[in-house]
Amino acid sequence: PTGPAPSSCAGPEKTIMVTVEPEAIVSISNDANLCSGDDTAIVLTSSVVPTAGVISYDVQALSLGAINPPPVFSRTGLSIGTDITDNLINIGTSVAEVQYTITPQLAGAKNSVGCPGTPSIISVFVEPQPAGSFTNTFVTVCEGEALDPANILTTTITPSGTGTVEFSLDNA
Repeated sequence: PTGPAPSSCAGPEKTIMVTVEPEAIVSISNDANLCSGDDTAIVLTSSVVPTAGVISYDVQALSLGAINPPPVFSRTGLSIGTDITDNLINIGTSVAEVQYTITPQLAGAKNSVGCPGTPSIISVFVEPQPAGSFTNTFVTVCEGEALDPANILTTTITPSGTGTVEFSLDNA
């Protein structure tokens, strides 16, 4: 340090160590497509290794559709390796979405105040449960004739993307 003018006398040197921690990041899988009733499998990981403290995560979920029960929650202080497992049931007739906003925190850095990282959003799309109805409640066919399921079954649910809705008939 240097003293005030006009003398500007030099004082003793002092070395200060400054540690710049890398920004905490979250490594998450891509958006997911699930069937109604399936569980999410979001595992919290990071490629950053801090020199002070540990990385923790704050997670908020927001339901954008007919999900039962609606996963609107906030979880804080989750550790690396935590598996977010939510059972998502779509009670609607179209694809529903749940958005998870995950914010990493570098706990212990900055004199234990911590440093927040950049939030990441993962979207989980949940297909509706297939539903069908009978267009005919009684069908007679002669022995040896083929039975066309399209003549007796219809569906009100159309899968998103590509795919088919399949029915099976049991001869009971």
